[in-house]
Amino acid sequence: MNAGRSEGRGAEQGADTLRHALPPVAAQPRYNERLPGVFGEFGSGSGLQAFYLQTTISPQYLRKISLVKDIPGSERWRVRDLFQREVDHLRVAEGLVPYLADRERIKFFNALILTVLPMDETNGHVLAQMPRVVEKAEEEAGREWLALEREGLFRVRWPRGQEEYAEFQWNSDRSRIVAIDGQHRLSALKRYSSAWTNVQRTGHGDLDEALGEEPPTSSGSFLDWRIPVIVVSFRAVRDRKEPPSVLEVVRSIFVDINTKAQRVGEARKVLLDDTSVNAVAAQELLEHAHANDLLDRAARRRETAPLLLFDWRGIEEDGQPIAAPAAVKTIVEVRDWFRHYILGEDFCEFQAEVLDVQRDERFACAWERERLDYAASRLMRERVTETVVPAVCHLLENFAPYRSYIRELRDLEDRCYSGHGLHRYAFDRLRFGFSCEERFTKFEVDDIERALVVEIKRAREECLRPAMPISHDIGLRGVVHAFSELLYQFGCFDWMEYAEWFTSGLNRVYADGWFEAEHGGNAHDYLRHVVLNQNETVVNYRLQDAAKALGPYVGLLVGAHAAPPEYWEADWGSLRNKLLATLRSTLVRGYRKQVRPDLLDEYPNRGRELTQAVNAQASRLAGRQMRRFERRLEEIAASPA
Repeated sequence: MNAGRSEGRGAEQGADTLRHALPPVAAQPRYNERLPGVFGEFGSGSGLQAFYLQTTISPQYLRKISLVKDIPGSERWRVRDLFQREVDHLRVAEGLVPYLADRERIKFFNALILTVLPMDETNGHVLAQMPRVVEKAEEEAGREWLALEREGLFRVRWPRGQEEYAEFQWNSDRSRIVAIDGQHRLSALKRYSSAWTNVQRTGHGDLDEALGEEPPTSSGSFLDWRIPVIVVSFRAVRDRKEPPSVLEVVRSIFVDINTKAQRVGEARKVLLDDTSVNAVAAQELLEHAHANDLLDRAARRRETAPLLLFDWRGIEEDGQPIAAPAAVKTIVEVRDWFRHYILGEDFCEFQAEVLDVQRDERFACAWERERLDYAASRLMRERVTETVVPAVCHLLENFAPYRSYIRELRDLEDRCYSGHGLHRYAFDRLRFGFSCEERFTKFEVDDIERALVVEIKRAREECLRPAMPISHDIGLRGVVHAFSELLYQFGCFDWMEYAEWFTSGLNRVYADGWFEAEHGGNAHDYLRHVVLNQNETVVNYRLQDAAKALGPYVGLLVGAHAAPPEYWEADWGSLRNKLLATLRSTLVRGYRKQVRPDLLDEYPNRGRELTQAVNAQASRLAGRQMRRFERRLEEIAASPA
């Protein structure tokens, strides 16, 4: 391609293919970028209305559009402000780029959805609040123009009655154009465009094969493409007592687009769902860790669970989830703790009672509609962070094996931060997912990150592996179920006081070896058919199984090790008998499966005789195990604390 043609395309600055009957009007000096297109707007909701400009851009214009990860400070946004998924680089490299380069395939895809983020000129970060949109009417070149403008940032304007001749203008020094939907398409287009630029510059080279076609020579080349985009923003249509932040609104737009048109991963769904009580509780528990990790090291609380403890980013490669190396719990698992054990199903009567929302009419509509609106979601965040979330965090952070693992992660963090800057960068990339720093090459960071992952896996094995159930999801499922069961049975709703009592008893249970389930462990015989069957295979591991297996087991042991305070409402004797009966039923079911194959030869006719024999043998074995367990519980309760 000749240089003159290339320079001409760059000067177009992404103008679309619409043939405007009206001549373009030069942008005012304070707006140095311009896109022509068609103006539109939608209906309002929550006091806000979306408006947009639909247009096309040239490939050269892609460099002016940012991915979320390119925004300074985006890796440190609050959990409640996160919205975009991690880029699946394998999907981009092996799926989308080859599609763009394939000469045998017709190219077409949905429009990229962009928005304008106002930037703080002092630090390059996104402003917290979006300046107000002002509606204007003005005369220029003999025409009347209508405009929606955020002064000094951007504006969209159109001749009165002719929305199809609109133009979007913005100040690139104070605003960033960011993709809020279509980031994988944008990543592929940027990568493909970079390859074309190299081919154009050199005229030949190794990139030809990667592109899948010859260097550009005709009007059908990639540089002739017109890429569809929609630039969307919002304005207030009525006064709001609590105006949303920029990121709250952008997140809301992203959620609406993706929940209505495209599935997102389960982890990302939990982070994006502001309408579910259990999802909000999980987000706030994660925010507890996230906010602490953002503090300066001197102010950071070392005992707080680090962000590395949770697999929360929903990373995927080629459509498959990729586990975070340091994580021991996913954000989906945390949400399910609240749903199955602590708070119950969203908007059920039990949840209303636990969170004490019956007397608060602000929540009445949410329970009636079975979804939190914007205002109710904010109130619910306050409610759960004042009550249940600190208690669950206390349990997680002070349970002995997790406390040890947290300490190991903090020590590793100290070593990374006191060493070479490369180690700090690699640690932060593991923690937050990405960073906007560009001081180091990817290969340098990858090497250090691999070494850190080896250290993290060693620490996890040393801290969690000695007690088998605790190193698996089944372990904390049993613990959290017991935590909630005893809380509600005793009727103690001082969450933190209860959490301190329960965790103290739980640590005594752990120290006495009651979680050592594997063969040769102190609790092996007591945990038969609770967490392991006769073949040493894990059983009763599903979320709903905790209520009949490990949950009662842990609850009985905590109650024996730490006698409940006298002022609690429930009778421990009655609760103890209930938990024992539940646990015995589980053992009987397990032993039925164990003894049935052994009795088949004695009862070749099968039928009722075999069933009766199986039930009798299973009851004897379960009874023997339960009697041993009850004697140990009595000994523990009788011994000095």
